[in-house]
Amino acid sequence: MPLVMKGVVSSVKRVADTAGETGSEEIQINACYAGKSDVNKQWCKYTPWADFKFSITNPGAMGQLLPGKEIMITIRDAEAGE
Repeated sequence: MPLVMKGVVSSVKRVADTAGETGSEEIQINACYAGKSDVNKQWCKYTPWADFKFSITNPGAMGQLLPGKEIMITIRDAEAGE
């Protein structure tokens, strides 16, 4: 059974390449503790939580995650396939 974490985008840093164009975005995600609603308190109490950072280099994927946006992250066994 997959685990689900509710997170919030806390920061988006656009990183320029050598030509001065946006080459990637560094995204910081933090677990929802309270935020926009009391429902988030329940998520933190009964589901996994984490803070992490990752980069996006696909131009088509950049700009989709904005600070303050709440997201759901599914955690599952990689061997289970798609």
